[in-house]
Amino acid sequence: MEGGDDYAIRRIHPNLESTEGTYLSTNTQDIKGNYPYKVELDGIREKGEVVQQYYFKNISNDEISEKVSYAAYYEPYHWIIATGKTLDVLYANINYMSEGRLYTVSIQMGVICLVVIFLLFFSVRKTIEGLSKAMREAEEANRAKSVFLFNMSHDIRTPMNAIIGFTKVAQDNLEDHEKVKVALGKIESSGRVLQNLIDDILALARIESGKSELNYTCVNVHDAIAEMCQIFEPEMNKKRIEFISEVNVKNDLVVCDRLKIDRLCLNLLSNAMKFTPSGGRIELRIEQLSDRNEDGNADYELRVKDNGIGMSKEFQQHMFEMFERERTSTVSRVPGTGLGLAIVHHIVSLIGGTIRVNSKPGEGSEFIIQFAMEVVNDDQKHLVKDHRSEVQQTDLTGKRILLAEDNELNQEIAYELLTDRGFQVELAEDGSVAVNKLVNAGPGWFDFVIMDIQMPVMDGYTATKEIRKLPDPELANIPIVAMTANAFDEDRRKAFEVGMNGHVAKPIDMDELMETLGNLS
Repeated sequence: MEGGDDYAIRRIHPNLESTEGTYLSTNTQDIKGNYPYKVELDGIREKGEVVQQYYFKNISNDEISEKVSYAAYYEPYHWIIATGKTLDVLYANINYMSEGRLYTVSIQMGVICLVVIFLLFFSVRKTIEGLSKAMREAEEANRAKSVFLFNMSHDIRTPMNAIIGFTKVAQDNLEDHEKVKVALGKIESSGRVLQNLIDDILALARIESGKSELNYTCVNVHDAIAEMCQIFEPEMNKKRIEFISEVNVKNDLVVCDRLKIDRLCLNLLSNAMKFTPSGGRIELRIEQLSDRNEDGNADYELRVKDNGIGMSKEFQQHMFEMFERERTSTVSRVPGTGLGLAIVHHIVSLIGGTIRVNSKPGEGSEFIIQFAMEVVNDDQKHLVKDHRSEVQQTDLTGKRILLAEDNELNQEIAYELLTDRGFQVELAEDGSVAVNKLVNAGPGWFDFVIMDIQMPVMDGYTATKEIRKLPDPELANIPIVAMTANAFDEDRRKAFEVGMNGHVAKPIDMDELMETLGNLS
């Protein structure tokens, strides 16, 4: 540059006593006579950065070029740095950087757009698949609901129609004792059909809610099969079906869920009896397949076989699905909800067993279930006790019962059934009244308390707790039996947890109630 050679970059160290009046250069003048060095450092401090433009003559020719000086103050270090750069080179670099950055940014934006589009595509696809699945599930749920309501409407109304119809027949023919007797018998059988349907629905509710569980007790296999046969033999004889049962086991005493095993037999035998015509044959067999192993278990096999109408191959692929039936009850004239085999399949899975089926149309069906049960050893045998002979010898005539029941019809039914068996019965309309009557009567007056669960003012559970807290030990320890429509396993378990001594489900089975009271007397 014209005006001397002191035009280079200068660095001013902050150790100077003062920067006032100090310039970037003291004798630099550009080709046009400008003095770009006249930028005070204090101004740089104040503004943070300053860019000055000046002119100079190129070394190789007489062309005049522009140049820029840049000064910046770095406060953390108290340094001021000044640089010089030719403008055309600077602009070229700026343009190059701009184009390169634009190119880079373009690529980055393109990649980002592709990624966003990709994610949006899969998000939309996943949403569509989720909506489609939800629609399919909703349609399936609606179909199942429609099938369920259709079956329930027909299968519940059929026994209800018989109950109402034959009740009217009995009322209109009170003088004809034979006709009334026949009508009452049909009312009873229709009521049992209705109860079985309700039991299936309740069992289904347990399965759907995931609350179905196992409750183990000691069981005598021979006795369990004998009792099952006693349930079905009257109907089998009436239908003239040959009914054969066989027990072939080495270890007769086992630990299992008696109610679940009974349910298996009940559902399979009910189906066999429904679909086996008069003069047919049904077999119930249980066999022990292995000896007791080191874990204390043995393998058993349960078979139910009939020579009824059988099942098609197509139906066998769906027979364990809910509401599935080979033919509707309207066509086959056999009532049912299509829940029995679904419940059987669930119980078999619950006990860790397997089930297989052999069936042909017109030849009958055979269900084969294999499962393990714990064999009762000698130390456990005292837990298995047969009360039947003891109950038969127990005379409960004249025993006083305090019956806590809020429903008037249920009061009347229970009162009649109990007084017919020789009991003396006093009524209480809720748990609070029952507690007061028990306390006022004093020790030794009542022999039993039969307690409903769901009652106003004070429910049966609370009333039982209050009785157990009474100061008189004879009153506090009086036998209490729950007689309730709450028939699930946890209802039975809760009854015992609060201090009840027995549990009988409604509708009242007097034989079961008498056995329960006999065991407590």
